[in-house]
Amino acid sequence: MKPSIGRLVHYFPTINENYGNSPVTALITHVWSDTCVNLKLFADGPGVMDGFKTSVNNLHSDNSAGSWNWPERV
Repeated sequence: MKPSIGRLVHYFPTINENYGNSPVTALITHVWSDTCVNLKLFADGPGVMDGFKTSVNNLHSDNSAGSWNWPERV
């Protein structure tokens, strides 16, 4: 799939970010390329701040910290 503005994806936080171990829901706000986008994060839980991430890369099947990926189909 090609990223486009308004699509929901999963963002995988780094160890230094206060989002826990689970992926965070994110909205694509700008598309730089097929693999690089800007994101608006929507975190869940008390004390967790929503945020913005710029120039985040999609590492495809590798859900590495600091990357984004498409949600799994269920």
